[in-house]
Formats: sequence, C-alpha cells, structure tokens
Amino acid sequence: MTENILLRSTRYLWPLCVLAVGLLGIPEVQAVERGTGYENSPLVIKKDHPQRYSVVRGDTLWDISDHFLRDPWRWPELWQKNQQIDNPHLIYPGDILTLVYIDGVPTLQLDRPSDMSPSPSQERMVESPSQARVYQDYETVRLSPQIRVESLEKAIPTIQIDAISQFLNRAKIVTKNELRDTPYIVSSADEHLIIGAGNRVFVRGITNESISDYMVVRLGRALKNRKGKLLGYEAIYVGDAHAQIFGSPSTFMLTKTKREVLKGDLLLPISSGIPTQDLHPRAPKRDLDGNIIAVVDGVKRIGQYQVVVLDLGRKDELEVGNVLAVYQEGETIRDTVKGGSVRIPDQRVGVVLVFRTFDKLSYALVMDATRPMHVWDMVINP
Repeated sequence: MTENILLRSTRYLWPLCVLAVGLLGIPEVQAVERGTGYENSPLVIKKDHPQRYSVVRGDTLWDISDHFLRDPWRWPELWQKNQQIDNPHLIYPGDILTLVYIDGVPTLQLDRPSDMSPSPSQERMVESPSQARVYQDYETVRLSPQIRVESLEKAIPTIQIDAISQFLNRAKIVTKNELRDTPYIVSSADEHLIIGAGNRVFVRGITNESISDYMVVRLGRALKNRKGKLLGYEAIYVGDAHAQIFGSPSTFMLTKTKREVLKGDLLLPISSGIPTQDLHPRAPKRDLDGNIIAVVDGVKRIGQYQVVVLDLGRKDELEVGNVLAVYQEGETIRDTVKGGSVRIPDQRVGVVLVFRTFDKLSYALVMDATRPMHVWDMVINP
C-alpha cells in the first residue's frame, strides 16, 4: 500500500520537479530512470548535427560521433551499415564524413580526398589480355615487386589517449594475496639519504630471474565496496628499476623515478599495457550494477576525462571497452502539498568507458558528465 502511494506521488510530483529545474536554472540532467537504458533502442540523431564533417588532427572517434549522436559511444552502429568504411577504427585527418540514410537507417558515408588514395601506378600491375597467356580460360597474371603506399597520418584514436596513458602500464591495483610474495626494497645500496633515479637499491623477494624490468610502487589506500568489503589496494607509481645482480638480496638500478623511493616500496613487473585499438565502445555482455568507489587524485567532484575506480572487474565479466551509465541516487524530499515524503527517481548524470580491468576492480574514464559525479554514484548498463 505504501509503495503504491509512493509511486503515485512520484508520478505527479516529478513534472513539478522538472519545471522547477527549468525555472531555477539548476544544471540540466537527463530524466532517464534507472533501468531504462538505450542498449536496444534506435539511434537518436542530434537535431543540430552537421551534414558534412571534415576530420582534423586531434579528433577522436568519440568526438566525431558526438556531433551526430545523442549517445556517442554507439558510433559503431552509425558506421557499420556502410561498406565504404571497412574498418571504422581507421579514419584519418582529411576524411570527409557525410550523414545519409540507407533504408531509413542513419549512416556515415566516407569521402576520402584523391590525394590520400593510391594512384593507378601504385595499384597491382596486370598484363593486358593480349600479353597474358590463356590456358583453359584462366588468365595468367604476372606478379611484380610493388611498393605499398600508406598515409603518413595516423588513424584517429577512439578517445584522447593522453588522458589514460599513465594508467595503461604503470597504474596497478593489487590484492591482499599478491602482497604476500611481492618483492620490496630493503635499503639503498649506496647509503643515500634521498633515493632516486641513478641510485642502486637492494631488493628482497625476487624469485623469477627471467624478469629484469620492474616498476616501483607504494601501497596506497584500501579500496572497498559500499558494504565495506576489501577489494584491493591502490598501488601508487614511484618509478622504474632494472635488475643488475640477482641474489639475496638482488641489486637494482633505479632508471626513472617520479617521487622519492622509500624502504618498503614494492616491485611489480612492468605490464605490456592495453592496446588502444581494443577500446571499442560497447555495452557489457550482461546486466551489471556497481559503484564508483574512488577517483584518482582524490578530488570530491568528478568531471569529464577524470579516471575513476569501479567495484566491478573481470569476475563480473566486465571488459575493456565496456560503457556504463552513471546514476545519482534520487533524494527523498518532503511533500509540502499533501504531506509525507517522496523519493525522486535516480538521475543519469554521465557515461564512463572502462579501459583497464582487474579481478574485482577496474579503471574507467569519464567521457560525459552532465553534472559533477561523486564517489558511490551508481554505474549500470547504458
């Protein structure tokens, strides 16, 4: 009974809340209730979209799609209908994109200037029929060494890689079990008061002598979910170290440092990073429900292009490239007309793109924010 009253109250009061937003100048948010995602809905083209767009240096696939789509992360759907674009991840500065409709479906058409395409002399050389030998109706083709011509321009990336480059191979989240066997610095080899690049250090716990290059990290804050369960620890990047002599302890040279190295700092193998071409935005394979549990650099208000930590990981089937919508929990307000209280629906306030996953946690980049986000905001399927 109480639930029915609450739902009826929400239905009648919500339009008044939207009107108040417009009158009071409160920042606009998308009035999309939680659970009404866009995954299976038709593409929504922006009313003010350009008819043609010329790709320039510094563009990203996300930026370009933002000119055309309400939900830029769905750009593969906008391009996959066009056979001209064999690989939508390979778009270059100078390309011209035109929005057309094929069988009623919006599609981007690619027009590449002629000076960016191979000339006839660069195409495969084939003898004329009069020169070729014919045997049982099969044409003999003489193959000659050819020069493959490729554009000097690099294909534009999915997102601004600079925003996440430091997290692709130097940022790390470690679990409690990993800490048990992690090598650590016991002292400076040269008795320096301040240890930095160019100094040698002694390290205990090295068991794999086939790995010579490590990153030095310092144990940071504990990462817990909303129920207080420990999911891992933040590993703060300190620098890089190269093994010189293996032993007990082993001797390492600090090749690069971002901050002072301390006794007790940990050594982790340098990972190869995540290929940026794998950042193809898409919805998760199954329904997910998590939270933002931390933000890098510890700011309170989270905005576009900031990196956040989610309490979802590989064990939840979360993958690199997955897009999640961010929602803020609706407030419970007092009904000044009929009395009692009413809970405002959860509000969609942005989108994040997952770019690195761990067992129980992941890093995500805020791609769109209609208002500041906060730790404990919810993340679900878009």
